[in-house]
Amino acid sequence: MALTECVECGGKVSTRAEVCPHCGCPVEPPTPQINCPDCGEDFTVSLEACPHCGAPREEVPVLESSGAHSGSEQLESFEEHYWNGKLASKGTMKNGLPHGSCEQYFRNGQLNIRETYKNGWLHGPYVQYFKNGQLFNKGYWVALGDTETEAPPDDLWDGSVPHGPWETYNEDGSVEAIGTHNMGEPCGEWQQTRPWPDHEELETKIYPPCDPGLEGED
Repeated sequence: MALTECVECGGKVSTRAEVCPHCGCPVEPPTPQINCPDCGEDFTVSLEACPHCGAPREEVPVLESSGAHSGSEQLESFEEHYWNGKLASKGTMKNGLPHGSCEQYFRNGQLNIRETYKNGWLHGPYVQYFKNGQLFNKGYWVALGDTETEAPPDDLWDGSVPHGPWETYNEDGSVEAIGTHNMGEPCGEWQQTRPWPDHEELETKIYPPCDPGLEGED
């Protein structure tokens, strides 16, 4: 799944949409691109090798998409697969924008990210894992704009902030940080890993008090 800019009005629109949800302008289908795992550059799927580093196309994941209308709130489900058939991502869209729960997967089949959208805005429960299955981040994002009337920003992270309880772990399962955010700012008591050289030890840091009831939110 990807977002692009409408050539007519400049609004955010999914590359899977047939028309722009803002102005109705037809959306030209994008030239299929694949990402090279060796150098990280994108190139046209029709090429036999990455033009940037020479990696053969056979070793590069190819995303294939399929959509199905659910009939509920005009939601459209989608799935993307790597070239070897393994699931790369899945979720739902509404009016050409991600809406509801969306998931991304590593090439080994392990869930990488499960995040929640509202009309293209990152808004709702969020969980992220390492490739070995260990929990990385868990919390909740809140959109800074009006999710019903405003178009989401180009960079989703510019339009949302963590809010409520948050947990971050290292790949070995040790705690990196546990605490609470108040609209993107730490509040209340946090358990955080000390800076080097005592990186393995936790310390307690006290921030401005959280709003009533915030520390118990999910």
